[in-house]
Amino acid sequence: MMVDLWFPAVGRTLPSDHGYTLYGALCRVLPALHDADWWGLHTVRGTRVMAGMIALSRAPRIGIRLPAEQIQTVLPLAGRRLDVAGYGIGLGAPTVEALAPTNAVSARIATIKPFMEPNPFGSAVEKQLAEMEISGTVTVGARKIVRIGGRSVVGFSLRVAGLSPEASICLQEKGLGGRRHMGCGVFRRSEGELAADARPAGEGP
Repeated sequence: MMVDLWFPAVGRTLPSDHGYTLYGALCRVLPALHDADWWGLHTVRGTRVMAGMIALSRAPRIGIRLPAEQIQTVLPLAGRRLDVAGYGIGLGAPTVEALAPTNAVSARIATIKPFMEPNPFGSAVEKQLAEMEISGTVTVGARKIVRIGGRSVVGFSLRVAGLSPEASICLQEKGLGGRRHMGCGVFRRSEGELAADARPAGEGP
């Protein structure tokens, strides 16, 4: 069973695009995460304060989606301080949340090689969903750019609606596309339609 482990985060600001650097910070503190293929990352939410920077939300948190049996593996992160591209983030004691079925889920960003335009990207998403035997209505949202290891990678915000309870859980568990360790292709309950305008990867509700 997959769950979300949420760590309260203590900090003020971060780069908007911090998925890759947060992944690196977590792996420096807990090297076992580097080669593990069983987890995905929920990046930190915030509000844009200047180009390329966000102020963290009132109760910021960092989430790791993982099998319940791996919770003990990542508990040593509690109480540690991360260096995320020079910005300090402290981690508190985590809480566990089970994945819940929902009609619609969204990912803040998803990436699928080599698709960099909305229509081909949407077709690639539908193909991956079909391979997972998932039926749903795909909405491709804002085009986003993430920096990964010095390279610029194009992705899009993504919403999938009209899901059965079983399909919703499956998509949350497996994700879609690549780079889940860096916050890409990790789905959560969708609260509404996606904005069509482009925005930095780290911003949003």
